[in-house]
Amino acid sequence: MMQAAKGVLRDAAWLDEARARRVCGLALVVTIAAVLGLVATGDGFRDVAGRPIGTDFFSFWSAGALMQDAGAAAAYNLQAQYGLHERLLGPDPHFYPYLYPPPFLVLAAGFSALPYLAAWSAWTAATFAAYLGAIRAIIPNKTALLAAAAFPAAFLNAAHGQTALLTAALLGGALAVLPRRPLLAGVLIGALIFKPQAALLVPVALAAGGYWRAIGAAAGALTAVLALTTLAYGADIWTAYGATAEFTRTHIVEQGGGAFYKMQTLFGALRGWGVAVAPAYAAQAALGVAAGLGVAVVWRDRAAPFEAKAAVLLIGGLLATPYAMDYDLLMLAPAGAFLARRALREGFGPYERAALAFAWCAPFIARTGAQATSLPIGLLAVALVFVSAVYVARRPSRPAAQPGRHPTSGPIAAP
Repeated sequence: MMQAAKGVLRDAAWLDEARARRVCGLALVVTIAAVLGLVATGDGFRDVAGRPIGTDFFSFWSAGALMQDAGAAAAYNLQAQYGLHERLLGPDPHFYPYLYPPPFLVLAAGFSALPYLAAWSAWTAATFAAYLGAIRAIIPNKTALLAAAAFPAAFLNAAHGQTALLTAALLGGALAVLPRRPLLAGVLIGALIFKPQAALLVPVALAAGGYWRAIGAAAGALTAVLALTTLAYGADIWTAYGATAEFTRTHIVEQGGGAFYKMQTLFGALRGWGVAVAPAYAAQAALGVAAGLGVAVVWRDRAAPFEAKAAVLLIGGLLATPYAMDYDLLMLAPAGAFLARRALREGFGPYERAALAFAWCAPFIARTGAQATSLPIGLLAVALVFVSAVYVARRPSRPAAQPGRHPTSGPIAAP
């Protein structure tokens, strides 16, 4: 019996294309119904629980509204933010502080010009399309696109109006074009300034791999964005942001203002278990160094398939940062797409298919599972895929499983 169970996980032959299509198709139907139900049961602004539809997106939209009324620095005034939330949501409202760096204010201001529901709908549609575009650039396969569209983390992003769809689109898209168009890849990476923790290990990977043109393009894009932001909003905008960043570090990250069970990092798990801030940071730093070393070793290896390098980097970033929520698990999608592309060419390795299946399901249960059991299910999924990607990078290449077929034309059953 033990051998049979081991075989089920080792080979995961049960996860064929037909079953993957059925499961992902059903999940996508449920997701669409849930999003439509969220809108239909609300009043066009609030949901049935009295929260703004798209919850976290309200922080972007309200920050843009504050900018129009009182200038850019007002977007970082927490008292002004709370006052606006109180006026729009009623007494003792849910508070959604705006915490993003100043370059993101351009998007916040643009979407705040629309009525709230239209702004959230446009944001979700645009970032979802960009995300699927990046997945298609990685692996142009219908089943892979279906799996990416139905990925539970994508629904979490829509429900929260969060930025991980855009983050995955930029970093996944950058890696998709990096071998052929390093300058474009660098520009896309530079655009990640709005969420720098997602790119913590990118310099390590690019330097280890010798992608100096991409590094130069990223540095140039970043410099241009910072300069234009300062010209548009004034140097004082950075001082205002600094105060908010301190609030993010102390209240949100260290004290769990966003709830530790939502965080999918080692730091969040340790703080949820009652570990003090200093040792939790120390453990997180050690994990970050280990992930960085893994990324450096894999990217220096000229024999490693590029798909494995990309997956290691995408997942390594989630391991390295102390602050990632369950919707940030969306980065598993482009990582899984890269690994699946390589598998279509050379076949799945032992336990690889099962690891990707678990990673696809993890965001659906990560929050409630951690709340009920204190187990960081999302972090376990991330670590599992990281180890799987490192294994793929280190094992010898094998002949294509189906000679003569294009590597992205066959069946796929990964996120």
